[in-house]
Amino acid sequence: MREDLVLRNVAKNVQLGTVERPEIQALTLDEARQFLRQARKGRFYAVYAVALGVGVRRGEALGLRWDDVDLDKPGRSWRSSATARSC
Repeated sequence: MREDLVLRNVAKNVQLGTVERPEIQALTLDEARQFLRQARKGRFYAVYAVALGVGVRRGEALGLRWDDVDLDKPGRSWRSSATARSC
């Protein structure tokens, strides 16, 4: 290996595996209501309510800060924040 040149692609013969991802089933409205009733006294109730109410993922709901939320906009909104993992 002279001058850091590689003469062939050593990864050419690597075979990548596949990952089976299970189908995700969304909660029905009744299931979501029942879940929130059960979670009402828990410390993460607000996170669950936001996630179910607006459809954000766990990391998005946990990453919310009051500075991100705009309660004056119709329909409520917030700025999304990118993380190193989400980019």
